[in-house]
Amino acid sequence: MEDYRNEEGTMTAKEQALARELIETKRQQFLNYQQAVSDMAARQDQEMTHAVLEEVNGYLAEYAKKHGYAIILAATSYGNVAYANQELDITEEVLKGLNKSHEGQ
Repeated sequence: MEDYRNEEGTMTAKEQALARELIETKRQQFLNYQQAVSDMAARQDQEMTHAVLEEVNGYLAEYAKKHGYAIILAATSYGNVAYANQELDITEEVLKGLNKSHEGQ
């Protein structure tokens, strides 16, 4: 851009148009590159976070079993239940009850 500004006065109209077109192409390439880098960083962050969570959840499951805990709570951005014994899961029971209560409506 600086070169263009410095030389703009000595360029023909055609040269100016070509220079502006080149600048716009380079700007678009930069924006595409910036988006690709941002997307890659987000993917890598997600993969790393997932790996860490898998490791922590595995440890918590083993810890809970070893120490006889049925549930472990934690304050995280992914929820409050860090570990729960599957025997405590009442999801199916609740869904059946909800479906039954809405029959005939």
